[in-house]
Amino acid sequence: MKKKLLSVLSLSLVFAVIFSICASAATPRWAYIGSISPGLDKYSDAYFVTVGCPTNVTKIEIELELYQKGILGIYSKKDSGTKTIYATGGSLTCSYDMDTNKTYRVDATVTVTTSSGQTETATVSHEG
Repeated sequence: MKKKLLSVLSLSLVFAVIFSICASAATPRWAYIGSISPGLDKYSDAYFVTVGCPTNVTKIEIELELYQKGILGIYSKKDSGTKTIYATGGSLTCSYDMDTNKTYRVDATVTVTTSSGQTETATVSHEG
C-alpha cells in the first residue's frame, strides 16, 4: 500500500512540474515587446533582427552586435549597428565579411517606449 501511495504521489509531482513548465511557457515574455527575431546569413555576409510590438509602442531602439567564436569557445566582438524606429515594428540589417567556417553570435538588444512613456529592454541572441 505504501509503495502504491508513493508511486501515485511521485507521478502527481511529475505531472505538476510538467504542467507548471507548460503554463509558464505560454505566458508572454515581455509586456511591451511582441517579438525579437535575430539571425545571420554567413553566405550573404548579413546579420539582422526583426522586431514586432503592440500598437501602443511609439519608439523602438535596436542595437545589434556580432561576435565571432574563437579558440576555447571565447567570443570576440566583430561589428555592431544601431537604429531607432518610430513605429510598432521594423528591422535592422548589418553587413560583415563573415567566414562560412566560423561560428558567429548575434545579440539584439531592443528598447521600446510606449505612448504613455513606459520603457522595456530585452536582449535575444542567435548563434550559427
